[in-house]
Amino acid sequence: MHFTIVPVGFLAEPFFKHEYIYTAAGHLTGWLFFIVFSILASLLYTFTIRKLKGPLPGMVYGIVWWLILFILVGPKLGMMKPLNGLTWDSIITELCFFLLWGLFIGYTVAMEYTDERKREPEQAGA
Repeated sequence: MHFTIVPVGFLAEPFFKHEYIYTAAGHLTGWLFFIVFSILASLLYTFTIRKLKGPLPGMVYGIVWWLILFILVGPKLGMMKPLNGLTWDSIITELCFFLLWGLFIGYTVAMEYTDERKREPEQAGA
């Protein structure tokens, strides 16, 4: 469907040659980098804002990561073109992807936090 011109392995771009990112092995490497990045991002979310309720904190978290990667860090490290060099389709697609990604992390962490609290035994005197 080609909604975006940002390669799948954009997170691996600073560590590998640009041509490698567009190969099948580069796509796999990119997915592995994204999985590790997602695990680290969810741990960060867990340690910082897990007690916030609702979908909004996760969505904001995803947008903040999009801003960090696509405006602050990404163009400087050569992960992708600057924002004015991307197509509108790419910008909107990636923004929506990170919005959903943050929502997923937020809900997953919130559900786990809520389940753990329900499993805690009641205090005898309380």
